[in-house]
Amino acid sequence: MKNTGSESNDINYFEHVFRNSISPEQLFDALSLAIKKGICDGDLYKILLANPALSPDEIIMFTEKLSKEFNDCSYDLFLWTGYLFQMRDHDLSLIDNSLYYYQKAFMIDPENHQPLLSALSLYNYEIALPVNDDVLRLVNTGLIKAKQKSPVYKALSKHYRKTGREELARKFAILSENAARKEDQ
Repeated sequence: MKNTGSESNDINYFEHVFRNSISPEQLFDALSLAIKKGICDGDLYKILLANPALSPDEIIMFTEKLSKEFNDCSYDLFLWTGYLFQMRDHDLSLIDNSLYYYQKAFMIDPENHQPLLSALSLYNYEIALPVNDDVLRLVNTGLIKAKQKSPVYKALSKHYRKTGREELARKFAILSENAARKEDQ
């Protein structure tokens, strides 16, 4: 569907506000107006969610609001929100939030391997965090449903190599090669 001139102007306005505003109140008002106008543009809302003026609680609130209003964008918004929390790795308390949103993305599209790869990238090799077990649990259970398994097997092979578990690293390297051959057919 082609944007009318008015829709295009609206999107340009919202993009400008979402990108440049340093006021959470102004961002909330602009978001409310965009929702009221029915603008369903995941890329536009990614700009909003990445605005550094937003606190983690505001990011969560906006993500949840957007996912309820625009169900079709939920997968991308959940994956993006997980990524945003992951990039704030200086605050280890946000890793749980990141995993939570990767899980939500996976639940929407369990055949997609990307949330599993994103979750595995949360594993902390320096500190034995409780979330490490949750990461592996999601990846291992998610593998059953993932349509394209080879990238996940390959990532697990690298993971086990980093943890010094060479036998498991070799096992997953072989699984990756076998899955890749099947997926290429």
